Amino acid sequence: MCILHQTTDLATLLMRKTAALLWLLCFAFTANAQENLLKGSVADTLNKQVLYNAVVSLLRPKDSVLIKYVRTDQQGNFQLNGVPNGKFLILVSYPNYADYLDQLTIDDTHSKDLGNIPLMTKAKLLEEVIVKQKIS
Repeated sequence: MCILHQTTDLATLLMRKTAALLWLLCFAFTANAQENLLKGSVADTLNKQVLYNAVVSLLRPKDSVLIKYVRTDQQGNFQLNGVPNGKFLILVSYPNYADYLDQLTIDDTHSKDLGNIPLMTKAKLLEEVIVKQKIS
């Protein structure tokens, strides 16, 4: 009976030590991971109007995998929370406007304001243009 009790105590002690080690490792990784805030606004360059519901995407540069995305609010502002440190591409798109694409590096600043991101309307491509001239 005494041997069984010692084995149970040893197993309990081992489980407690393992749980404590796992908890410590999880805490160390979350404390080391930096999560940053990325914010800005999107507006039309011609009319200087804010663009509501524009899509702001954060992509990984080597393979364009989507990391995070958000839509702009009614004032044209966006905010991406929990952005990890690293190099990214930022893509802003809105219907009938040319896409905005830029490289971005996020470091330990915890907050990065991109300011106003200007979008330009897309030019319409014509198949052909006919020029007529009246000769008097």
